[in-house]
Amino acid sequence: MRQLAPLANPAIARLWSALALTAVGEELVRVALTWIAVDLIGTDAPYLWAVQASAMLVGAAFGGRFLDRRDPRLTMIWANVLRAAAVLVPVALWAAGALGIWALVVPAALLSLLRSQFEPAMLAALPRLAADPGMLFATNGLVDMVNRVARLVGPGLAGPLASLVAIPHFFTIHAAILLVAAALIASLARALPRLPAAAAGGAVGLRAGWQALRADPPLALVLAAAVVSNTGWVVGIPLGLALLIDQRQPSWLGIEGVGAYGFLLTCYSVSNITANFISSSLPPPLSLDRLYAGNSVLGFGVALMGGVALLAPEPLLLPLLVPAMMVASSGSPFHDLPLLYLIQRSGPSYLIASMFRYRLIATWLGILLGSLAAPPIFRWLEPAGTILAMGVFMLAGALLAWAATRAGLVRKPPPQG
Repeated sequence: MRQLAPLANPAIARLWSALALTAVGEELVRVALTWIAVDLIGTDAPYLWAVQASAMLVGAAFGGRFLDRRDPRLTMIWANVLRAAAVLVPVALWAAGALGIWALVVPAALLSLLRSQFEPAMLAALPRLAADPGMLFATNGLVDMVNRVARLVGPGLAGPLASLVAIPHFFTIHAAILLVAAALIASLARALPRLPAAAAGGAVGLRAGWQALRADPPLALVLAAAVVSNTGWVVGIPLGLALLIDQRQPSWLGIEGVGAYGFLLTCYSVSNITANFISSSLPPPLSLDRLYAGNSVLGFGVALMGGVALLAPEPLLLPLLVPAMMVASSGSPFHDLPLLYLIQRSGPSYLIASMFRYRLIATWLGILLGSLAAPPIFRWLEPAGTILAMGVFMLAGALLAWAATRAGLVRKPPPQG
């Protein structure tokens, strides 16, 4: 099968294994951070989202100046080793009886800072492992699927693990996972030989990506539209859905309360993974149409969720939210995989890493803006109205950017000479 063919390459299989293990560990850490933070600071716990989003933005913006021209494999190894050290800090403080909120805030920020260095290096390394365009696109699908599957599997492991070890030891487990992943990446020395030192004097960090985006306005517009999409996503789905379920308390087949919220997120993940499998089976994109179509489906699905929340009678609210959630979640893989592929075809390793930093900035800037704007919007429109408004906002942003691209209002300048 095209989607799984890259795993026949031992180097890709080892890197994918490292990413899969790490993604599950990250979900366990997310559960532990949230659980302990709620116990320590109650309703202020969501501020950890803002801390992590801010750290991702800072890391994405400034790390490239120092790392993007360095060897990607070494960057990945050291990022994992330092992440393992960071997650052991709360374990040590817990063992000493000194676990406070700063013992969570600082490691959470460090994890985000280091992740913002790992991901650009990893995406920059993939074209060296999968040189064929079709193989590269399928490899992107496998890498993208890792996080989507981990969101489904990771939280499900938290309950059984909590019956065996104390919650702070979720950090210990993740530290061990990170060191195993670092060893797997270190074993790729033959497949990813050390790159020669880049010539001095060229643009570095975000400046290199900025020059590339100025020469490719359609791709720059895609990233601008991603800010809109991520702003609407964080308000409409993880935040809006939780408030809607808490306010309306829908029930269906004995599913209710937090169980209803978890059930809907599970449906979202299943559809998300299925869409990823389909998207990665297609040939690499030749235009931006598939990307914008996926973004439009995401916005339409969120708007559909809002419409259901406003109009559905109470007994039908939960069962009707399921297909709306599945429509929304089916869109993002058709946006994300083409975007990764187009970035990876943009030039040498350091330029790929720099441009991927802009993708990280677009994602986390949207999440930060949405998190900060959400409270007054929810008070104004209530959860159902907010979800509908966010869907319309996302759909309008995607369609306007798509129309501008199709009409030639933004296009690459003709080649010189």
